[in-house]
Amino acid sequence: MSRRPVPGILRVALLFALLAMPAHAAEDSPSVEDLVQRSLASELKASRTADDAPLATSRALAGPVDPATYRLGPGDRLVVQWAGRVTRSEYVEVGPAGDLFLPEIGGMMVAGMTLADARLAILSRLQRVTRDVRVEVQLAHPRTFRVYRSGAVDSPGPVEAVGGSRVSDVVQRDGLQPGASTRSIELRHRDGTRESVDLERVFRNGDHGRDPWLRDGDAIVVPFVAEHVWVSGAVLVPGMLERAPDDSLGTLLRLAGGLRPEAAPEDAQWIHWTSAAAPETLTFDARAALAGRFDAPLAHGDRVFVRALPDHRRGAQVVLEGEVARPGGYPIAVTGTRLGAVLAAAGGLLATADPSGIRIRRLPTGPPRTDAEQAERARATQRELTVSEFEVQQAQAVARNGEIVVDWSAVQHSPRALDPLLQDDDVITVPTLVNTVRIEGQVARPGVLHFEPGTPLSRYVAQAGGYSARAWRGHEQVTRGGGDRTLLAKSAGGLKPGDVVWVPMRPEVSAWRRSAELLSALAQIATIIIAIRSVR
Repeated sequence: MSRRPVPGILRVALLFALLAMPAHAAEDSPSVEDLVQRSLASELKASRTADDAPLATSRALAGPVDPATYRLGPGDRLVVQWAGRVTRSEYVEVGPAGDLFLPEIGGMMVAGMTLADARLAILSRLQRVTRDVRVEVQLAHPRTFRVYRSGAVDSPGPVEAVGGSRVSDVVQRDGLQPGASTRSIELRHRDGTRESVDLERVFRNGDHGRDPWLRDGDAIVVPFVAEHVWVSGAVLVPGMLERAPDDSLGTLLRLAGGLRPEAAPEDAQWIHWTSAAAPETLTFDARAALAGRFDAPLAHGDRVFVRALPDHRRGAQVVLEGEVARPGGYPIAVTGTRLGAVLAAAGGLLATADPSGIRIRRLPTGPPRTDAEQAERARATQRELTVSEFEVQQAQAVARNGEIVVDWSAVQHSPRALDPLLQDDDVITVPTLVNTVRIEGQVARPGVLHFEPGTPLSRYVAQAGGYSARAWRGHEQVTRGGGDRTLLAKSAGGLKPGDVVWVPMRPEVSAWRRSAELLSALAQIATIIIAIRSVR
């Protein structure tokens, strides 16, 4: 314990020194009070520097030191604080032999003791020799010491640790060799005791339950991975994990991050390897395993599958555009929502809407679309196509486009008409009513004509200049406005605004083909006559 000189003695010593100085220097020498103040200031500065130096070089700690678990060792520095009749702070360091020395009580062995136990022992001995004084003992500066890493680490050998360090402070994932274990590490103490270390719990869950405190001279042995288990399905981190000796279903699920919201925990599957040659498949409740109500040890090669609920909280929506009161996006059920429900939510159709040509576009399911050049060529040669070829082309176009055309007027008036189910990402377009009819194909003047309700097809043909010589009458095709649905004109039930009429070309039959057909018919008749005569 350091002793500070009494200020009165200093004043007397300085006075004698001044009297012994030459007379001619007295005029320039400082006063006694100045010398005393300078001496006290120098002593106080030196004392503060000596006390504060260790604290300025202290290492960073992971958090507050727990007195109940922190064990003292050589190099730890304690501070004894006195308050009352005597007020001072006294620093004392644990020596290389593990003891410390206080002038009031002498030496005592503290190495290996927890900070809490050492504090109680020091205070108990000080209370015997002090009165009217409050004393407190605290850790001022933790020690540094060496531990030794070996096994599957990049840099085996000694490494420096600070008091209050755990194994995870000196063994990091990036310092391990490929295939190194993180769950079967062994910590060997100098007293012969050993502890198991599971750093995967620290890395994944922040669980330090298997991350012991380090002591002076500890040896950390990192082996290579020997056994594995697997977890897959509705967990946060599926994949392969190293198996630790005491692993269980709950441990594996916790290391996998737990269950996802869409998990079906009551139907989890466990493929378990027993002593038999073949594994057995078991069903268990994953939530019960996590809660500890049902748990079982795992074996090397075990696999756990957590099933997921189908369409769990999966939303679906459609986009409605065109002539409706409130266009925009609308949510629908995953299992499908009828078009009528979406139109009603949108406030219904406007007066300018064409209810017969509502178009539903969805992701194509057929072959890819033809390019623009092929589509233009198909339109240019439309007049040369036969009726069957044109119908096939129209059907293929609808399949490629993934479009559905709905006549909403027919849906409202006929209970048997289909109100289609909408799917996720469908786009519904309600077109504007177009008060025209277009006529193409084998007519004199193809073009757009004014629509008049109740006007028959023959009148529109007449307005287009009449049929051409190659027209195939009675086989006219009608494509409803805003869609790709094609019907025979005689079964279309009359024309509607926006319809496109196509007059096909009459198929030509050559004289040779007609002669062949006639000869074939005559041969069949002759065969029948010969058969009848042979029977007679």
